[in-house]
Amino acid sequence: MCEMDLRSIDAGAVGFRQLMREHPETDTVVAFTDLMAMGALSAAHADGLAVPGDVRIVGTDGLSLGSLTVPPLSSLDVIHCGLAEAVTDLIERVLDGTAEPSEHVTVTPLPLWRESA
Repeated sequence: MCEMDLRSIDAGAVGFRQLMREHPETDTVVAFTDLMAMGALSAAHADGLAVPGDVRIVGTDGLSLGSLTVPPLSSLDVIHCGLAEAVTDLIERVLDGTAEPSEHVTVTPLPLWRESA
């Protein structure tokens, strides 16, 4: 039996429907990935909810694919904000002994405001 990828479009739709069933007052959803947000967006449309009128939906990857959804998906772009550079810097410092592997990398996401939020 094949299990659903928990970060997929389908998982986003399933999770969105469960959330709305259990908490119909929800007016904003921030999904773990843009793909999950796209699934939530699709489920909202199929269930007759207006986005962003009834519920706002935001993803967290900053994928350019989000600009093609209807309405275009708002997202928090983490990659743009130097995540790869910060991780690479930390790895270099761990390897040369100037940092501990337990150090944290912090980045501030760049909001990509589109029409879904």
